[in-house]
Parts: sequence; C-alpha cells; structure tokens
Amino acid sequence: MIAAPPPPPSASGTVPPLSPGLTPGFEPVAGPPEELRAVVHEAVREALIAYLPAASHQDHHDWVESQIAQQRERQASWLRVRESVAGWMIIGVLGAIGAAIWHYFQEALTTLGVTH
Repeated sequence: MIAAPPPPPSASGTVPPLSPGLTPGFEPVAGPPEELRAVVHEAVREALIAYLPAASHQDHHDWVESQIAQQRERQASWLRVRESVAGWMIIGVLGAIGAAIWHYFQEALTTLGVTH
C-alpha cells in the first residue's frame, strides 16, 4: 500500500500546522527548549503514573541501577585484566632482554675460550 503524500507547503514554504481540533488535548508549545522539556517531562510523568503502578516503576528503577552496577563491575574487571596483562608484558620483555644479555655473555666467553 502506498502512503499518502505529505500536505503541500503553504505560500511561506512551510507545512501548515495541524488544527488543534484534529488531536484532542493537543496544545502547541512555543517558547524556549526548557519550557518544552518541562511540558514533555510532565506528560511522561503523568503517563507513567496512569499506566505503570508504583511498585513496577520502582522495580524498573532497581533493574536499571543493577545494570549500572554490573557495567561498573565489568569495567573494573577489564581494567584489572589490562593492568595485569601490561604488568606481565613488562616482565616478559625484561626477561627476554635478560635472556639475550645472558646468551651474549655466554657466546662472548666461549669465543674468548673461557668456557666450553
């Protein structure tokens, strides 16, 4: 099915606003974004109160808090793993340098005839 085309632009080049009678209770909000934010916040709050019992709402908050705590624990765990890996890499590099120096001295002493 093909969707209906949008309404034609008005003479000023903008789409004409909807008539408030088309959507019951609709009142356009004009003003700074803070006012719009306050109106939207209030509408969401009223919808939550009307459609979501307080216990369920608290359960949702508790679940979100547990998810945040799990995420923090995961981040801390990965930080410990990275620190551990970095520490072992440093030990490995120092060990390799020590082994190379030891091998060099063994070869040098063998070349000089000090050891076999």
